[in-house]
Amino acid sequence: MSFTLFIGTFLISVHLKDFKNALFFPTKVRCFISDFAVIIAIMSMTLLDMYAGVNTPKLEVPREFKPTLNTRGWVISPFAGNHWLSIPAAALPAMLGTILIFMDQQITAVIVNRKENKLKVSFFSSFECRKLSCKRIRDAERNYYVLNEPKFLTLQITYLGLHYLFTCLIKF
Repeated sequence: MSFTLFIGTFLISVHLKDFKNALFFPTKVRCFISDFAVIIAIMSMTLLDMYAGVNTPKLEVPREFKPTLNTRGWVISPFAGNHWLSIPAAALPAMLGTILIFMDQQITAVIVNRKENKLKVSFFSSFECRKLSCKRIRDAERNYYVLNEPKFLTLQITYLGLHYLFTCLIKF
């Protein structure tokens, strides 16, 4: 049953993502449905799982916030149980990870800031540039300078609100 729920969630989200090219509703409604395609798919298949009554594996959330092992506290000594050479040995992977993240940031900035995208400096951070496609950023830049209001801030606040809603629903 879990595999069926996975396939259903995937197919619904793919079809709803392509919904922005359909001719059924006005453009704003289609874009809204397309933006929230994954959330709609997850919610619909979760409701199907709840009402079908099939025993599928669920994540068990603990009632209290405490360390996983009762034998140790919140702060774990890096030398407890580890050889002292493990700390210098971790320096090379840590430096490589830092370089990788830095290069990813720079390559993304070069790709997004090409002249053909015609971007101007505005309210977008690098995280938002990665999250949105270049076309959406270009459209948002035009809307920002024409209407003088950020369009995607509402979408991000909505995602944040849904994140907290799902957290509360999982807890109870």
